Amino acid sequence: MDDDFQAVWKERGVIRAALQRSGVAVHDIEDVAQEVCLGAWRVLQGGRFAPVAGLRPGAALRCWLRGIARRQARDHRRRSARRGVELLPDDLAEPTPGADVRLERRAEVAALGELAAVQQLVLVAAAEGRSIEEIAAMTGVAPKTAWARLREARSAAAAALTRHRARERFAEGRVRLALDASVRPPRVVRQTTR
Repeated sequence: MDDDFQAVWKERGVIRAALQRSGVAVHDIEDVAQEVCLGAWRVLQGGRFAPVAGLRPGAALRCWLRGIARRQARDHRRRSARRGVELLPDDLAEPTPGADVRLERRAEVAALGELAAVQQLVLVAAAEGRSIEEIAAMTGVAPKTAWARLREARSAAAAALTRHRARERFAEGRVRLALDASVRPPRVVRQTTR
């Protein structure tokens, strides 16, 4: 076995985890992982792999393989949909979230929208499970700076979410007052004669 294939094959755990996070059914992960390995090996053989500058070779390879895995997962879902295959059986499908959960998610998205673009990028990358080295490469900074930016982004997101919730409570209170005023009977003013 050549070195390129062994390097890719050693990262099967990273590939499987990326496929699982991307929504590939458990019984299909091994097949799609083999497609990822074969495709990556072909690219390496063709000399078309250009690692991200500044990343260690292993980290660059893992970052690249995660991207390939996400694209293969997307293609797998599309092929399955065309064939009419249900990707998740009913007993494994997630239940539809309730109104409270949907409102909380909406609040989180609104709070995320208040952040700077770099902070949004760092938070989304961390939520996708990217390593700090990958986040550093994406933002063009050193890993220690990436850690600092991630902490800063998390703090800013928490503050934005707190502000958003406070605005919602204030608006809810105003609506409640307006409803109370519309339900009350009109005040009768007695006029006195002199």
